[in-house]
Amino acid sequence: EKPYECSVCDYICADYGNMKQHIRTHTGDKPNKCGQCDYSSAKSSTLKIHMRAHTGEKPFKCSVCDYICADM
Repeated sequence: EKPYECSVCDYICADYGNMKQHIRTHTGDKPNKCGQCDYSSAKSSTLKIHMRAHTGEKPFKCSVCDYICADM
């Protein structure tokens, strides 16, 4: 069951949190702000990935070679 329907487009979902996040695609709201630069994002997970640019963290490693990266 997917009780949440977007009033702007055809998007529907089962979770209110997902709908709240989806609505930001229409409003442009980006409440997740980087404390080190002017970057902001609608999703906290995107901000977490962005923060790796500041920390240098590269948690993903290729299983075939030595390549490592910050995002998949």
